[in-house]
Order: sequence, then structure tokens, then C-alpha cells
Amino acid sequence: MSTTGVSTLNALNTNTYGSNAAALELLKTMSMSSSDHMMRTQYAQVMQRSLDTFQTVSTVLSSAGTMNESSPTWLPSAHAGNNLSQQLEMVARMIQQGPNLGLKRQVFMVGVGGFDLHDNLPTQHPLLLKMVSDACAEFDTAMVKMGVGDKVTTFTASDFGRTLASNGDGSDHGWGSHHFLVGGAVNGGRFHGTAPAIALTHEQSIGGGILIPTTSLEQMFAPVARWFGVSDSNLSTVFPNEGHFDITSLGGLLKQTTKQT
Repeated sequence: MSTTGVSTLNALNTNTYGSNAAALELLKTMSMSSSDHMMRTQYAQVMQRSLDTFQTVSTVLSSAGTMNESSPTWLPSAHAGNNLSQQLEMVARMIQQGPNLGLKRQVFMVGVGGFDLHDNLPTQHPLLLKMVSDACAEFDTAMVKMGVGDKVTTFTASDFGRTLASNGDGSDHGWGSHHFLVGGAVNGGRFHGTAPAIALTHEQSIGGGILIPTTSLEQMFAPVARWFGVSDSNLSTVFPNEGHFDITSLGGLLKQTTKQT
């Protein structure tokens, strides 16, 4: 998906490298024909599923009409150049059309970069946080307007944290960091884990402002997975490292433990 709809498989919808229609049909045949070769057959099946999904989702989104300010999935920042907001607006539209696609539960991943601020942190970091704040607030408002506020949970994740110590104009790569969850099913207004001391030298620091995390991603996401419908017997499959942590420690993170959309 893109912020404007389903990503087009251009090679199968246009004349590739200027080839004529016959060459394009040959490409389609080669890409999607069955074969005795296991990998070629699997490739053809994936390609066909992609084309079928493209057509189905494109049709549903087109029939839903264009976005406007009265739409429950309208995110104002999406129309003010906020790329994260634009991504979340498409997510909102897909959630709205989920029943028309025969979907009961959906998972979406959106992303935003720019936080690797070795330089210019004092000026750029506040702008990035505002972008995230605006997008998440508007998305949550849209979910409430759609009547699914308690059925959608949004959470953040990152590859790495940042140091508490400054390098002069920014911060460098670290370990521990803060993350948040948003949604009607979240027991909000609480801080989980152990807040680090506001200092550069303490038992959670290994020097240079690098923090040792006190809470693992498995501990944070296991309650979300349970709420989403993952059984306890399957948690170790979803989280292979769960055996190293007490994944029941954040059991009250969400208000409900039943399967949700």
C-alpha cells in the first residue's frame, strides 16, 4: 500500500521497457504460468495472489469515494504534508473498508524516519515529535468517529534508542528507549517499567548516556498479542525470546483480553 492506494505492479500493467503488447502478454504468461518446478509454481501463485489482491482492494477503495473533511477517516495533517498522517489516513480507510474485504482482524505497519539525529537535534527533534503526536492524535480521533476506538490499538517500535549524553549537536545510538500505546482498549495514563534516573552515571547506564533496558519488547507486545487473539500456547512462536522475560508483568496494559478487530 501507498498513501494514495494500492501499489501498482507496473511491469504487468504497462509496456515494459517499451515492448509491444505481444511481449507484455508473454511476460504475463511467463510470470504466472504453472510449472513442474516447485519454486516457479510458487512464484506464479504469489504473483496471481498479488494481482487478485490489487484488483480487489483497488475496487473497494474506489467505490468508497474520495476523502473530504466530513469523512470519519479524514486526517487534517495528511493534507498539510505530514507523511505519517498520510499513511495513517490510508490505514483508517482500510479499517473502514475491512468488512467489505471480508477481514475480521487487520495488521498495519507505518513508518517514519529522521530520528537518527547525530546533528541538529535541538531544532529537528521537536518537529519530528509534533509530527508523530499530530498524526497519532488525529488517527485515534478518526477511530472513535468510526466507532472502533476500542478495537484498534496503535503502538510504536524502533530499531534502537538514543544516548542521553549529547555529542555537541545531537545524540548517538543507544539501547533503551520509551514507547507508547494509544487506543480505547489501553489502560492509559500509566508508566510501565522503570524510569531511568535523570543522570549520566547510574546503575542503568553503561556510560556515554547509553541505557540498559528494564523492559523487553516481548513484555510490551505480549499483552497486545493476547488482546489480538494469540493464544498463550502460540506466544512462544510469535515471540521466540519470550522465555527470557516475564511476559505476564504487563498483564494490565489493555482493558480487554478478547479477540478484537
